[in-house]
Amino acid sequence: SDFFISVSEFTLRKFCSWSRLNPDKGHILPNTIDLEKFTPGPKNPALVKRYKLENKKVIMSLGRMSASERYKGFDEILEVLPELTESNTEITYLVVGDGDDRPRLERKARDLVMGDRVVFAGRITEEEKVDHYRLADVFAMPGQGEGFGIVYLEALACGVPVVGSKVDGSRDALLNGELGIIVDPDSPEEVKTAIQDAL
Repeated sequence: SDFFISVSEFTLRKFCSWSRLNPDKGHILPNTIDLEKFTPGPKNPALVKRYKLENKKVIMSLGRMSASERYKGFDEILEVLPELTESNTEITYLVVGDGDDRPRLERKARDLVMGDRVVFAGRITEEEKVDHYRLADVFAMPGQGEGFGIVYLEALACGVPVVGSKVDGSRDALLNGELGIIVDPDSPEEVKTAIQDAL
């Protein structure tokens, strides 16, 4: 190859580490979204009722729940949820998406005695995405291996503050923290504080 394109600096480095291509041959072309589709707006009353989110502060994540992709950040949010709810009893964690790792995450929520604070919405259609983002008071996915993370841009375009990661492609999506808060996903204190600040 004489030239290649990557969606992020993180993905470029990862690609070069196994392909052994010269990183200088790479060019970054970030993902984009349709800003006419993803816009701020009110919370959809039908969805608020469906998920029992009346008078709740909603932390949201959206992504595949795959056992082979446990780097998304779901675990990191679940692990700080008990402390977050001590200081804010109105917090609910809305997890949107599905996959073969969902049963483990549901068990983890119950084991943390957070079963009543976590709503697993399941898979949604593309048409339902905007209304789901608008339910959130903060979108948080502090993961370990996201190549870019278009969901961060979608959430931002819907007017939702975002918490991402310092160690994966969400750092690129959030312009090194200019567009959202980036944290070390291995630091529960950083994750917790970032969510509190975003709320």
